Amino acid sequence: MYKKLIVISFLFFSGKSLPQSAWNIGYITGDSIGLKDIGKEIQIDFKNQYDPGEARPYRYSLSRRDTGMLMINNKDILMIEVRKIYDDWGLYEEQYLQSLNFITPGIKLRVNNSILKEVNQDSILINAKIETHKIKKEKSDIVEIKGYDIWIKRNQLSGLIFKMNQ
Repeated sequence: MYKKLIVISFLFFSGKSLPQSAWNIGYITGDSIGLKDIGKEIQIDFKNQYDPGEARPYRYSLSRRDTGMLMINNKDILMIEVRKIYDDWGLYEEQYLQSLNFITPGIKLRVNNSILKEVNQDSILINAKIETHKIKKEKSDIVEIKGYDIWIKRNQLSGLIFKMNQ
């Protein structure tokens, strides 16, 4: 009886201490983006300008904070990737692009998700949901959300992150 109690206690407490993991991110390499991907909810993964071009696991690509330009409302905006990806945790909802510099004092833009609308040989067209954020110290408030169609050259892309189970 005593041994059963110890075993049951051990299983109960050790089961509670095991890490919980979640992963709902898929990846499409830049040269694999095709018509089959139109309509997917995606995030941009900019190409690292210093990348030697050799094949690597996509988790390596997502661990970097690359930058790239997006033409938003007829203005070139330098965006940086914000990635929250860990060994056993990576949620699509926690990945986004953010303007590197303030658009106006205290205002930054954020791209939380986009829909792939069109694909051609040298570019892709996305409909991006652009959030305007007012930044105060460590806090960020959404001021406005608008959708923009944005063309992106394939040579800017390492690939696309997509939400699995779509």
